[in-house]
Amino acid sequence: MPVCGSDGVTYENECELRVRSCKTQTPITVVARHSCGKCFLRSLVFD
Repeated sequence: MPVCGSDGVTYENECELRVRSCKTQTPITVVARHSCGKCFLRSLVFD
């Protein structure tokens, strides 16, 4: 199941998100249990 990360990237699953977070040593959290879309990216800019 795809997840949307706090970095605005869609990951295939939460495991891939966690691996990316670990490899980059950057905190990335799941913000939605679906793909990131334009609405999500706009909220990052305006919120």
